[in-house]
Amino acid sequence: MPPRPIRHFTKPAIDFPQQLQAWGLVVADEPRALRYLANISYYRLSGYWGSFLVPGISHF
Repeated sequence: MPPRPIRHFTKPAIDFPQQLQAWGLVVADEPRALRYLANISYYRLSGYWGSFLVPGISHF
């Protein structure tokens, strides 16, 4: 099997506070939200967001 090519990503990594801002999330307790984000991660949380989405709008 040939080796896989190295992938180069052009999207820069952003920290947790920047992620909340980029997603347009407004939370009452930001330090708590950041702790959850650090421990659970975006990918595990994203599965729960579907019930909060409004049809036709790209944010919560």
